[in-house]
Amino acid sequence: MSEIYRQLRNLAVEYIAGEVPLDDFRPGFAGLYFRARQSRKDLRSNSLASKITGPLAELSRHHRDEESFRRELISAIGPLEGAHRVSGIPHEIVYGKPPGTA
Repeated sequence: MSEIYRQLRNLAVEYIAGEVPLDDFRPGFAGLYFRARQSRKDLRSNSLASKITGPLAELSRHHRDEESFRRELISAIGPLEGAHRVSGIPHEIVYGKPPGTA
């Protein structure tokens, strides 16, 4: 895992956990996005940065709310091995068939 990827992922986790406000997330992400684009061989960092850029732009244009942006970040960063900080985000997991179906 590259240093840029690790920093992008950590910034996303800190934002999701409420440890970094949006006003601090934006400039932090912008700097990391620029660094990721500079290192073209770092495909993993470029991919993660790209997954964040669209939803962040939509949030900035008020086409998305912060909760929706957080969900997109969770989806973008994927499972976090050993990163229990994200576990505080409520998820509803339902098994079986929906009520009323046979």
